[in-house]
Amino acid sequence: MQQYIKYIVTYLGDYPCGHRHPLQMTVSATDAQEAINKTNTALNDDRIDSTNHSLFSVLPKDYGDELRELDICHKEK
Repeated sequence: MQQYIKYIVTYLGDYPCGHRHPLQMTVSATDAQEAINKTNTALNDDRIDSTNHSLFSVLPKDYGDELRELDICHKEK
């Protein structure tokens, strides 16, 4: 059985204002490549008004939460 993970995929895109801004999408996928493939398909949606997209990052949604729980730099209280 495949496990699905929520990924946040971020692209940079050219917007009508003349600037590049991030565009984030959250998808459920089995791995990062599948998340990229799913969001590439979504970029063709007419509701997205940005163009010339560049992949910026792909991270599991809870990535930062897991790092905070590690407490790598154990501090004495």
